[in-house]
Amino acid sequence: YSTAAVEVGLQLDAQQWHRLPEHIDGMTVSLRATDGPGTWKARVVRQARQVNREARLRTLFVRVERPLRQSPPLLPGRFVQAEIMGRPLPDLIAVPEAALTPSGTIWCVGADNRLSAHQLEAQFFEKGRAYLAATADLPLPIRIAVYPNDSYTSGQLTQPLEAP
Repeated sequence: YSTAAVEVGLQLDAQQWHRLPEHIDGMTVSLRATDGPGTWKARVVRQARQVNREARLRTLFVRVERPLRQSPPLLPGRFVQAEIMGRPLPDLIAVPEAALTPSGTIWCVGADNRLSAHQLEAQFFEKGRAYLAATADLPLPIRIAVYPNDSYTSGQLTQPLEAP
């Protein structure tokens, strides 16, 4: 162990790795303790060139300078969560996860209160929301069925209830 710096290995799956910016060396990462208070700034120092065969994860290594002089100190063995600024993803819409069917469909309610199905690609999920790549054929304003079911059909007339 060193008191000058500590390195943390962040395990990322293929989808997370794909969302990283093109140039990550030297990038700032925010670390947060999972078991209490504490946040630390780290800098990307290197990346594993191989994928772990069993877990299918790659490691991104970040470095925290003077970890014992921080408040609170970052001690070796502490579990942390990392927040990394990913590459920009234009034209995303956020919908409740419950609105997305297992096949990746959302049901939109048009101005005429009729349903239309739209197949959208999920980019990522966070805090109960699905972030989807928007397509040009989405009706504006976007109104969606939050809890779709298997009996929906395109063109079906609905009586929407607006969320509070």
